[in-house]
Amino acid sequence: GENTRAAARAISEQAKTVSPKGAARLQSQALSHVIELNQQNQEAMAKLIELEATQIEQVSREEKRLERERIKYMDDAKWYLQTFLNSGV
Repeated sequence: GENTRAAARAISEQAKTVSPKGAARLQSQALSHVIELNQQNQEAMAKLIELEATQIEQVSREEKRLERERIKYMDDAKWYLQTFLNSGV
């Protein structure tokens, strides 16, 4: 953030006293900064999307694990109930 603002201020200050030929150079320099910042922004967004996907995957795994535990609990309860009923108590 701060480096970007400093670069923008420097380009702005240079643009005040630059010749027409230098102005084109400054314009190109400013455009290259914009392109670089856009690329950094895209990379940051891609990282955020990747982190979100990882979080969703982890939640999905946890939900599947909990579902397996629930099914096992219900199977165990069913087995105990059948055993109890079959014992003739």
